[in-house]
Amino acid sequence: ARTCWEIGENYRYRQDGRGAEKYFARAKGYFDLLDNRRWAYKSEYHLALARDLQGEIAHATQVLAGLFKYNDILDAYDSGNIYNDVGRGLIDIGLYDSAESVLEKALVIRSKIDSPGRLAGTLNELATLHLRQKDYQKSIQYGLKALPLARSAGNIYKLRDITDKLNRAYFGLGDYKKAYDYLRQHQTYIDSLYNTDKARALADMQTRYETEKKDKENLILKQESEQAIAIIKRQKLITAVIIIALVLVSLMAFLAYRAYATRKKAAIKIQKLHDTQTRWFINIAHELRTPLTLILGPLNNLLEQAKQLPSAMADELKVAHKNSQHLLRLVNQILDVSKMDTGELHLEEKPTAIATLTRQSVAFFTSMAAHKKIDLQAVVNDEIYANIDNEKVKNILINLIANALKFTHSGGKITVTAGYSPNRDAIEIKVTDNGEGISPEDLPRVFNRFFQVETGDRGHQGGSGIGLALSLEYARLHGGTITATSQPGEGSTFTLTLPATLVCPKPAHTTLPDEDQPAIAGLKTPELTARSQEKPNILLVEDNPDMQAYIVKNLQENFHVVKANDGLEALETLKNYTPDLIISDVMMPRMDGLELARKLKANNKYKIIPFITLTARIDEEAKFDALRIGIDDYIVKPFNPEELFTRVNNLITNYQTRKQVIKESDHEQDEAAFSHAEETIGKLKEQVLQHLEDSSYSVKDLAASVSMSESTLHRTLKKITGLTPGQFIREIKLQKAFELLELRKYPTIAEVVYAVGFENQSHFAKLFKSRFGKSPREYYSE
Repeated sequence: ARTCWEIGENYRYRQDGRGAEKYFARAKGYFDLLDNRRWAYKSEYHLALARDLQGEIAHATQVLAGLFKYNDILDAYDSGNIYNDVGRGLIDIGLYDSAESVLEKALVIRSKIDSPGRLAGTLNELATLHLRQKDYQKSIQYGLKALPLARSAGNIYKLRDITDKLNRAYFGLGDYKKAYDYLRQHQTYIDSLYNTDKARALADMQTRYETEKKDKENLILKQESEQAIAIIKRQKLITAVIIIALVLVSLMAFLAYRAYATRKKAAIKIQKLHDTQTRWFINIAHELRTPLTLILGPLNNLLEQAKQLPSAMADELKVAHKNSQHLLRLVNQILDVSKMDTGELHLEEKPTAIATLTRQSVAFFTSMAAHKKIDLQAVVNDEIYANIDNEKVKNILINLIANALKFTHSGGKITVTAGYSPNRDAIEIKVTDNGEGISPEDLPRVFNRFFQVETGDRGHQGGSGIGLALSLEYARLHGGTITATSQPGEGSTFTLTLPATLVCPKPAHTTLPDEDQPAIAGLKTPELTARSQEKPNILLVEDNPDMQAYIVKNLQENFHVVKANDGLEALETLKNYTPDLIISDVMMPRMDGLELARKLKANNKYKIIPFITLTARIDEEAKFDALRIGIDDYIVKPFNPEELFTRVNNLITNYQTRKQVIKESDHEQDEAAFSHAEETIGKLKEQVLQHLEDSSYSVKDLAASVSMSESTLHRTLKKITGLTPGQFIREIKLQKAFELLELRKYPTIAEVVYAVGFENQSHFAKLFKSRFGKSPREYYSE
């Protein structure tokens, strides 16, 4: 490690940045292996200097800024060096505001240590910064402070730089006499450095001459030595070859044995992990069945009394019952996967009417198909009875039809046919659609466990990835199989084949009723297409009909809601309808919610419209995906109606205020104005976040930090966000509190309150409830 370090220093001394970078990187790798953080830090620091030599200033500055990860071993000298060098790099790449902030930190640190030369260096960088900004007075102020410090340190290079900046600053102010005085001093230091460099060059030349002379003498000795050594080498070569061969054979035998032992150990570990996961899945699935039983029992009792209940309440009960049954089916599939792995998956065979079973499976999706405007038909000709496990076969059909609905667009068609095939002497049930189809590369893998088809414009469509794998296993248990054929852009056909040996006579009492069971309908929602003048307008983008109806039901009293089933349909709707707010699910077919948000936030016509996403994911990565796009808010499922209403109402109120201010302004906001507005809001938000814990941080402080008057700040924020400066500061603090609570960054609510700069916990709770519709305690208890 130290050898690589010294070689890197040699290259850096010779101004060879590429060579220096190579060896400093190797040195850092070795110091990391040695867990020597002090020298790892020094290696990475000099690595940044090597990149600076190559002209990679931005990259070098980025590396320097990351050195604070060594905070546990940094002293004041180190911190001052890092801040000073990062500031110099930011000046070179033109980020002057950030450079000044960083250099001020370096100045504070270096003022506390006894190092006039280093302090003079930071003052010199600040003089450079203000000279670049043509603030000559400030440049002179810092240069005059730096000059005596550099003299006391005896640093001619810094004296040369400082006098040069003083010359140019006084020249910029028109004080040519002082400019001339410092120009003369600058020339004096240049001459001094020239004489020094000249003397050094002469010394280097003398050293080089003596070195070359010595090299010639060594070359003669070397040639004589090589002749003698060559004779000895030939004698040792045969012995060395034999020894090496024996060592290699021994090494290969050892490596083979170790690889075998490692594979065996890894296999045992993987098996133990697999067994643990299997037990966990079984246990959690059994745990879920208990509350599901307690949910379905009362729901069944209430549905028996549905005629005595108001129709709206009965509809909601039916939706709850339908989705509870779906959840129970998913739990049973998890248990069946566990049984499949352990070889304990068995059939409960009973005589079953294939036609009735097929019609019932299709009827389960009738309302969903109608909602998506898809023609779903069951074509059953033969009255066949078969000795099958009707629940497992029904699950196969539900999985196949659900997949067909997922990949078939509005206006498409799905046909489910069932009957006896004489050609194959088997029972065949086919699910055929004219949807997107499956690519030839993906088709052989659709029955693999956890595999999900993905396309570039819509990504994964959710699901567990086990439905088709489990369906194939169900079919094999019956002695049958499932096959798939597909043509991209034209559709797919999945065929369930059951052997003819399962056919049986019609029993006296069938396990399924002969008549089709009616599908459980979702909540009814009115079709609203025209823009309302009385209520705020909302565009709801959601592909699940039950969720869509649930949201509309809870918002339609106060808002006018227009619906779209996915992102592409939403874009078409927006051509003739401009809402005051958009609510979008994330996971949808054709175009998901994040892609829709990207397109709208890139369009000046729609970018100021508030956008809320609905998501089942609460991890930090999903949240940052939304915030990077510019989404205004996100709500995690499950949510309550009060939370949804509060979030929607707050965003629409701010949006309408902002529209009114824009309408009253003298000019339309063009693209440049939008870009400037986004930059302004970014700076203001950054200032608030930097003072997040400061409870005394005020509107006056915020205005001063961006060089605005309070009245200008008020007008600017009102126009861009619809918020006053005080409301803006509070909004940023509440949003940060929401993030900290949701991601459990602190163990108590009180710590969150303190972290975002509130002093009164009850006042914070009241503001939080008003903004997000739920109290902080409700978020923390979830």
